Amino acid sequence: MGVVLYETLTLTEHPRGEKLDETFRKIVDENPAPPRQRAPERKIPPPLEAICMKALEKDPANRFQSIPEMITALRDYRTRALEKMSEE
Repeated sequence: MGVVLYETLTLTEHPRGEKLDETFRKIVDENPAPPRQRAPERKIPPPLEAICMKALEKDPANRFQSIPEMITALRDYRTRALEKMSEE
């Protein structure tokens, strides 16, 4: 889900290698550029970027422990964003 969110936010593909083994190495060893760095023109809100990067954490203990947990984080973000918009 983290990769889907990343690609949706940046409108780019998650970094891949030319060969399958290079792609696996990138997934295991390299952290992708944060979405706001990868696509600055998209003006991605920092809290949404944080959710995305947490979903992509290499250490499983630092990632969302379930899809419902990630959905809750996304819903909380949406609620706060809508509240902020209604205040403006």
